[in-house]
Amino acid sequence: MQAAEQQVSKFEGDLLRLPDDPNEAQELLRYRYVIEPTRFIVLSIISLGIFEAYWFYKQWLFYTYLGKVKGSPFLHAAFAPLASFMLFPHVLRMATAHGFKAPMGASALSLLWIAPAAFSRLPDPYSLLSATTFIAPLFALKAVNHIWRSVDRSTMPSTLSRGAKIWVAIGAVLFILSIIGVLMPPEVRDIGKPT
Repeated sequence: MQAAEQQVSKFEGDLLRLPDDPNEAQELLRYRYVIEPTRFIVLSIISLGIFEAYWFYKQWLFYTYLGKVKGSPFLHAAFAPLASFMLFPHVLRMATAHGFKAPMGASALSLLWIAPAAFSRLPDPYSLLSATTFIAPLFALKAVNHIWRSVDRSTMPSTLSRGAKIWVAIGAVLFILSIIGVLMPPEVRDIGKPT
């Protein structure tokens, strides 16, 4: 318990710095998850938003390590748009301490993440606008990337593992099939339906 309290006290405040001890620095860098915005957008769209939850999970792990947030990273990632009201203020506060200019407040970002869910109720093809859920986390992602690049200049974007590439391929097929289904004329979509 005392070691955990000491660990939290080392990271008080919003300015993040690498510890002088190489082992502590390595431990901190283990939580780093930096991804390029373009890759984030593609993975978010292709995975139908599942990648956004994974990215949120990785960020929640990091801020849990710093002692800024508490709770299960998995459960918070499962309800990421709602849990973003708890995480985004910490992200933007820390990014601002590192010189990042936030385009909007944390609550506005969280609301922006929830808003596209309403687009799914629009008639086709406008319902495809619900795939824009990546916009709000994209602003937070840029803030996180800014933090890590100011802390450690050698920070490079994370590469995709073999498993992630397989999920991207599966997601791409599902996404293409969903677009085909939305754009298909109703008389073709309704073939085989009981009248």
